[in-house]
Order: sequence, then C-alpha cells, then structure tokens
Amino acid sequence: MIEKIDRASIKAQAKQQLNGKILMTFLCMFVAGLISVAASQVTSLLTAINPLLGSSLGWIVSIAVTIFVTMPLEIGLTKVYLNITYGYEPSVGMIFEPFSRYYKNSILTGLLKALYEFLWYLPFLFVTVILTIIVFVVSIASVGLSFFTSPGYYDFFDNYNFYDMYNIFDHFDWDSVSKFLVALLIVYLIMLLLLIPYTIIINAYAQTFFVLCEYPDYTPSQCIDVSKAMMRGRRWELFVLTLSFIPWMLLVCITFGLAYIYVGPYMSVTYANYYHKIKEGYVGMPSRNMVYGGPNPPYGPQYGQPMQPGASQYGSNVPYSQPGAPGYGQPMQPQAPGQPVDDPFARFAARSAQPKSETEQVLDQVSHDMMTNFDDYTDANPNGPIQPVPVQPAQPVPPVAPIQPTDENIAAESSAEGSAPTESESTEPVSDVDQALESVSHNMMNNFDDFTDDDV
Repeated sequence: MIEKIDRASIKAQAKQQLNGKILMTFLCMFVAGLISVAASQVTSLLTAINPLLGSSLGWIVSIAVTIFVTMPLEIGLTKVYLNITYGYEPSVGMIFEPFSRYYKNSILTGLLKALYEFLWYLPFLFVTVILTIIVFVVSIASVGLSFFTSPGYYDFFDNYNFYDMYNIFDHFDWDSVSKFLVALLIVYLIMLLLLIPYTIIINAYAQTFFVLCEYPDYTPSQCIDVSKAMMRGRRWELFVLTLSFIPWMLLVCITFGLAYIYVGPYMSVTYANYYHKIKEGYVGMPSRNMVYGGPNPPYGPQYGQPMQPGASQYGSNVPYSQPGAPGYGQPMQPQAPGQPVDDPFARFAARSAQPKSETEQVLDQVSHDMMTNFDDYTDANPNGPIQPVPVQPAQPVPPVAPIQPTDENIAAESSAEGSAPTESESTEPVSDVDQALESVSHNMMNNFDDFTDDDV
C-alpha cells in the first residue's frame, strides 16, 4: 500500500528551508522569467522591422525560444529548488547550469514531456470543440428563430417602414439571448471541468525535471519512465496538494502579484520536498543524495539544518564502532560537546605525516623494488621453457677403515673428558679419519637433491 504524504509536514519543511533565502530564490525566478520574456520579444522586433516577415516567422521564433531558452531555464530553476532542500544557498548562476552541462538532454527531455502532455490533451480538446459547436448551433438557432418570428420583422418587410425596424427589438425574445449567454457559460465551465482529469493525468510527468536535475546522464525516456513510476497511485494526491495553494494564489491576486515573492518559492520548494518523499526505491540508493556525488542522510527532523556540536550524523544516520572495538556493530553513544571525535582517517593521516625510521625506509624500498620487478617473478621466460639441468651422479665414497684403539687415542679421550681444548690448543694436524668424514659430509650436501627432489 502506498504511504500517504503529509502535506503539512512538507510545507512546514519548505518554510524552514527557505528561512533567509526567500529574496534570493525569487531573484532566480525573476531573472529566468525576464530572460524568457526578453527572448520572446524577438517576434515583436521582427514584426516592427518587417510586418510580413514577423507574421510569417513569428510563430516559428516563439516555438524556438520556448524550446532552446525557456525549457533549460525551467530545468535550471528546478535545480535551484533542489539545492535549497539540500541546505545550499540559492544562486542565480545555477539556473544556467543546464546550458553548460546537459543542454541537449534538457531540450530533448522537455520536448518529450511536452509531447506526452499534448497527446493527452487531444481527447479533451476534441470533446471541448464538439460541445462548443453543439451549444453555439443550438443557441444561434434559438436566437435566430426568435428574431424571424418577431412582429416587428413582418411589419418592416410589409410596409418598408424603417421605424418598424426598431420594433423588432421591442418584440424581440430576450429570453433567447439570456439562454445563449448561459450556454456560453456552460461551455466555459465544461472546459474547466475537463482540465481536472487532464491535470491529474499529466501529473504522471511532474517529476521529470527533478529526475533530470539529479541524474543528468539519464535519457529523456528514462526520466519520463521514472517519473511515471513514482507517480503511480499518487496523481490525485499531487492534484490535491496543488489545490491546497488556492488561498495563496488568491492572496497573490489581491496584492496585485506582490505576494508571489513569497508564494512562488514556497510552492516550488514544497514540490521539491514532495519529490524527495516519493523518490526512494525508484532512483539511486536509498537515503543518498545523488546531486553529483555527495552522500545524504535520510530525512529526519534535522534535515536541511546545520549539525550541532556533539550531535549524531546529519539527519538520522548513526555512526558505528570500529572493528575490534568494544560494542562493535552497535551504535556509538554520542560524545559530549567539545570532546574530539575519534576519526580513523585523521589518525592515519597523522601517522603518515611522521618521519619514518631507517628500517621502515629500507622495507619501503624493498617493497618498491619487488613491485617494480614483479614481472621478473611472474611472467613467462621470454627465451622459452626452462631446460632441466642434468644432475651429476654422486661419487662413491671410499670405505673407511675401522679405528684401532691405541694408547694415544685413549689418552686423548681421557684428556678431552677433563677439559675441552680451545682453538689455540688444537694445534695437532687433522687425522685421516677426520678428513674422510669431512669428505662424506661435503658430498652429501652437494648431492642433497638426489635424496629429496623428484627425478627430473
């Protein structure tokens, strides 16, 4: 079930967001309107120079001004309203952003939106024309019948007395005239009533420019489709929101337009807030501001207001503890005002700014050399496959004669048990047995692969 949007809340939010920004927002609207009016005066200038040229090309110039000037300016104003909802200050330069960033896309999107709205208007225009013709034919026939059946009409043509011509109106059926005027009023009311379903239908495209401003890379058809998806089941809701501004529009009429300085920005920012309320799940990531990359929190009571010292994240986001810290996975408790906030990125930047020790410098250099020469360890040998190295067979070890115990060996072992000779004391030459043992050890170490590696 579609959640109903609270009109009072988004209106109150718009008033809060426009605090101190009314005049600048109206200035943006005034500049955009002034440029559009000035561009439309090209037709009058052509007519003044050459009436024939102005009458023949005037409508073409008007359409061109609407497409290439008015539509991008309208999208630029939409961007201004969105920036206000994000807490930014309005700026006149922002209304020219579509001309520099996505001019082609803004023109094509505006044309496609206008085409859809025109096609939807054709059935209502057809019904209006048919009803108007019927009412006019019936009313004129009734008035004409009253005229030709007037006694003064026959007296005039029988006696050719022009004085009797005035008698026609003396005997004229004025009830028929009143009926004719009432019929015209009924036609006008029917036209107004037909505007109600038409407005409700084209509300499906009401969010097109908002989508384009936040996602300039979207194609015109994507902007239209996203707007239709957002407004599915909400067209009547937006229509009622528009009707709620009727007292404000009456105030504009009473004040001869002066109240529009406040009413214009107020209505526009309210529509922008309505777009924010319904956009989640249709564009971008939930609770994320896709206005050129800045993260944005969900809409909470503090949305659009500056952060307070010691408060949680902007909006309703809550920071979480770092991995390994106590309470990991649980929301952190807000810190007292004035206390420093533990920022891991700040700690990393501070540590990186400290001078490195000699050991760290050597490790960095070794790591750099390894990464630079990484291909030497991973790439294939450019000279072809590695050829196996033939292993030389081990030389046979000569048999060792058994040691015969002698008096000198027994004396040497006895003296070794008493005290170990030092390097300076070992001055006697190496015996044949020791040389044979060293030779065996040397050969075993040289041919160690024969005992451990697989046969190549």
